[in-house]
Amino acid sequence: MTLLTAKPINYLVNLSERDFVRKKNKWLPKIKAWIDENNPGDALIPFSVALEERLVKMSEEEKIAEGEALGLPKGNPSALGKITTHGYSSLQLIRYFTCGPDEVRAWTLRKGLKAPAAAGVIQYVPPLHT
Repeated sequence: MTLLTAKPINYLVNLSERDFVRKKNKWLPKIKAWIDENNPGDALIPFSVALEERLVKMSEEEKIAEGEALGLPKGNPSALGKITTHGYSSLQLIRYFTCGPDEVRAWTLRKGLKAPAAAGVIQYVPPLHT
C-alpha cells in the first residue's frame, strides 16, 4: 500500500547578489506564475547564496552596516531567518525552549499540541547530584 501526502512547498530561488538587492530578476515573475498556477498558496522566497556566504563571516554589527550599504531593510539582511520561519509556519510547527544551568534547547513541536503530548516530545532529564 502506498500513501501520498500533500505538504506545502516553499520555493527558494537563488539570485545573484545584485538581483536580490534589486528584488528583480527576469525569471521571478515566470516562476511565481508557475507556482500560482500549479501550487497556489505556496511560498516563493528569493535569497542570495553569495550574499549569505559573505554575511556568515560578519559580526551582527557588520551585517547591519552591510545591509544599510546595500539599501536593504533595516536589521540583519540575511534571508535565512525568513526561510526557517516560513518553513516552520507552513509545516505548522513551533519552537519550545527549555533551559537549565548548562544547556538551552529548542524543541520542535506541532502547533496546537496539548501539554501531555508535548511532554512526550520534550525530554528533560535533570542531572544527578551526588
